[in-house]
Amino acid sequence: MKLNRLLILFFLMLPMVAYGQLRTSDLVDPEPISIPQNVSQSQAMEAVVNALFSRDWAVAEEGDDYIIAELHVRAHWAEIGIDFTEDDIKISYRNSDNLRYTERDDGRVVIHNNYLAWIDNLVNDIRTQLSRAQRDARR
Repeated sequence: MKLNRLLILFFLMLPMVAYGQLRTSDLVDPEPISIPQNVSQSQAMEAVVNALFSRDWAVAEEGDDYIIAELHVRAHWAEIGIDFTEDDIKISYRNSDNLRYTERDDGRVVIHNNYLAWIDNLVNDIRTQLSRAQRDARR
């Protein structure tokens, strides 16, 4: 009798587990973003800060060649690192809470799809801001 109850419970929970897995994807940091030749590193940092603010990210820490930013959305929190070189900008995952970050047995790392969408939006906004900085530098 107990075995039947356990089997029923298992099969009732299976769709919920599968649903949770559908909302995650592999965590892959975006490709580095090229800084246009006539845009200085300080202009690139300003472009990144403008993009962060436009997407409601907060700058938690800032140095000469890096920014640590965080985003709070309802009960979710994410932290990223943004590193600058003369040629490009690299965004990398640092930490999160309540975003289903999981290191799987096979070595894959997954995270909630919303995080990936937030990063994609941020990358697009940074590219837009860099294009504006490049245009302004030509004037």
